[in-house]
Amino acid sequence: DAAVAHCYVLVYNYFLNAIKKATDPKIKAVLTKMIVLYGIDKILERSAKFYETSTLKPEAFSLLFAKK
Repeated sequence: DAAVAHCYVLVYNYFLNAIKKATDPKIKAVLTKMIVLYGIDKILERSAKFYETSTLKPEAFSLLFAKK
């Protein structure tokens, strides 16, 4: 689990750095939406772990599903 989480963080950080380098505001806006979707997807993909550890409350999951 730790290795998978580490990979997610690495991908997220590389993506975030690419967004910071983007100069076109429209491209930056689309990439920002994509990184949010990536983050939400990875949280929901491993939702059991977040729930088991009480990292997120049950209400948060419904908000994440709605946002996705």
